[in-house]
Amino acid sequence: MRAASVGAGLVRAGPATWVGLDGEVTLFSPRLGRCVVLEGEAAREVDAEKPSDPLLRLAAAGAPLVGAHLGTRPGPQHGARLADAVTALALEPPPTVDASSWRAHHRVLGHLWQRRDGLAPDVAAEAERAYAAGVERHLRTLSDLLAWRALMDAAGIAWQVVKGPAVAARYARPDARTWNDLDLLVAPADLGAALAAATGAGWRLADVNLTLLADVVPSEVHLLAPSGTVVDLHWALTSTRVRSRGVGTTTAALFERSGAVDVGGAAVPTLGDADTLVHLCVHAAASGADRLGWMADVAAAAPSTPGGWREVAAAARDWRAPRAVAGTLVRAAAMLGPGALDVPGALSTASSLRRGTSLQQRAVGALDAALQRVVDARFPPLVTAGGRTPAWRLARSWVGLGPRPAHLALAAGGRGRRAFVDAADEPASALHASGSPADLERFLADVAGRDGAPERTRPSRWSTLRRYVLAQSEFLWRFPHAR
Repeated sequence: MRAASVGAGLVRAGPATWVGLDGEVTLFSPRLGRCVVLEGEAAREVDAEKPSDPLLRLAAAGAPLVGAHLGTRPGPQHGARLADAVTALALEPPPTVDASSWRAHHRVLGHLWQRRDGLAPDVAAEAERAYAAGVERHLRTLSDLLAWRALMDAAGIAWQVVKGPAVAARYARPDARTWNDLDLLVAPADLGAALAAATGAGWRLADVNLTLLADVVPSEVHLLAPSGTVVDLHWALTSTRVRSRGVGTTTAALFERSGAVDVGGAAVPTLGDADTLVHLCVHAAASGADRLGWMADVAAAAPSTPGGWREVAAAARDWRAPRAVAGTLVRAAAMLGPGALDVPGALSTASSLRRGTSLQQRAVGALDAALQRVVDARFPPLVTAGGRTPAWRLARSWVGLGPRPAHLALAAGGRGRRAFVDAADEPASALHASGSPADLERFLADVAGRDGAPERTRPSRWSTLRRYVLAQSEFLWRFPHAR
């Protein structure tokens, strides 16, 4: 779903309020926490000052309305072909798994909603429920994003929105793309000021285990926004664990290469095009790269020109993520096929990244390519509804999270790793109240001295190759017993 879908046919009728002139518009009231959809002439008549509908009058009395036209937008043929390819795959879940679990895992219900008239009644109802929930999340997020923009602009803090709205803006049918939270990025030195501005305006810090924050120093903190959106406020885009494997780039570099996307009728900052694609590939690989929705994101963000692909390759090397980008591009091309993305460009870029510039890189790239051909052919990601499948394990190895001998595991920053778990009575949970404001200050001071880059010292090339061969040997040993 596209928080950025507010072009021709919409006018601003009040603070943070967008009203459709044609067709259909969906509006959300932060005060009521409810959405309302208007069509045709009713959409034309809506005004933030004098709404004609009683629900809208009640909503406008308490807070501005936020709305967007969520239908098809004009765009390149590539976007339409991607939508068709994803929808066709979404209509054919494999017979070997529960279809409902498969649809939920691969995040395709938003795409199926577009074809609801031809679906079985139970599947159509499932898609309708998911789509309605997605629309509400979309407008809640838009409401909170506009509030965040105002806070940061007033405080003079540079920021970016990543994933979610920034990716949905690239879809031909942005309402097909849903998300659960809002990811924002600020410079490490600005994290404390951004938190102060947000909490001073009523946003709530959800990570109440301040001792754990100071001890682990995670790449993000979680906030609860006024409309209920969970906000992941990042100071580095790769997690502590992934950075400890040598993958990532500085936050300053991301701001230097920043771009913009139209969200809520206004341009808001986001990652540059190449960094957007690399981030999507790294995020997908770290999570197993086994969801159709993630591959659709990669295809939506993929360039269509040789120059664009060269920028992607350069960004992948800057992120120290050639393996993650190459593997994810190959998997996206195999899942979606020609038309949905520039397959020759994607495969050529993947091949270039796997060749590298040294004997070590060529050896690792050749083994990666061979393993992926075998694993993805024997255990296709599209026929799973989740779980630690060989394809899932292999993708995680592209960012150093794959199977490896226990004695080679590295603790982030030299510290013993503690898991963030969702249990308020568990001391290792971010939801477990612990610590004092001094711990929060210690965490913020630690972050302010960092730059978001990978934390691990780069080992020698032969040490890297030796660890890689040992790790993949264990993977191959486990492979026959993976199912």
